[in-house]
Amino acid sequence: MDLPWVKLIWDSYYNDDSLPGQKKKGSFWWKDIVKLRDTFKKLASVKVADGSTVLFWTDSWNGQPLHSACPELYSFAKDKESSFKKALSHPHLINNFHLPLTIQAHQQFQELTISLHQLQPQGDRDQWTYVWGNSIFTASRAYKEIIGHRAVHPFFLAIWKSKCQMKHKVFFWLLLRGRLSTRELLRRRNMDLESYTCDLCILQKIESVAHLFLRCNFAKACWASIGVRVITTRPLLNIFRQIKDKLQVPIYMEIIILMAWSIWTTRNDWIFKEIDPIVDSCKRHFMAEMFLLSHRTKPELAAAVETWLQSL
Repeated sequence: MDLPWVKLIWDSYYNDDSLPGQKKKGSFWWKDIVKLRDTFKKLASVKVADGSTVLFWTDSWNGQPLHSACPELYSFAKDKESSFKKALSHPHLINNFHLPLTIQAHQQFQELTISLHQLQPQGDRDQWTYVWGNSIFTASRAYKEIIGHRAVHPFFLAIWKSKCQMKHKVFFWLLLRGRLSTRELLRRRNMDLESYTCDLCILQKIESVAHLFLRCNFAKACWASIGVRVITTRPLLNIFRQIKDKLQVPIYMEIIILMAWSIWTTRNDWIFKEIDPIVDSCKRHFMAEMFLLSHRTKPELAAAVETWLQSL
């Protein structure tokens, strides 16, 4: 809470004592963050002090969220988004509920009353902790808890281990996930374009990821310019693995990522700047990126890059 950016967020969106996720206003990026509220709740628990940052029903302040522990009572709650502090500000706890309660809801109300009597607030501020055992939140720890246990294809791991710039890594990750804004994706999102076909070749094929980077005649010529013959009858990931096997160099992932990036850049230059797509220009762009890479890596990898470039 003492961090400047945290204070900025609270002052901008929650200066009226409301809690995160209760309002739908805010910038588009903040709305995206708020969508992750339920995921965050699974990672976080809290020791209540004044209760001003704790949601009474949906935060884990007593081992599990109250709406899960007392579902029948929850159905009678007047304010399902109430903070802990607000819920206990009523003269009588029962004032938080629509009456009369069912027998089961009344039993849960009695259990809640006992739990609240046993609660011993500590300090002046609520203390948030996470499932990994401390109060420091990091994106990497959250990632490991949420999806870190899932099996990840080795090719995806190789992306993040490569020595490319982060923009290149994210680009190629989007490519493999089918998230690049190709014309096929824009069509699926109901965006009205004059044409959804590839502009780099005369095949009149829909501009999909697989076509643009591997099956298009222009893309094939670009790969061939660095000594890679692409066989396009396989699934996308298998084709890139085939390219890896053909390259047989430790910098295979950097080569694959940067050639794909160069094809994408050439395509965008043609569409947005009307710069003619030429295979030699694409290759020069690729080699320039590889040259820059050699100056950002360790000497042994830089030597491998320079040796490979000289072989072209």
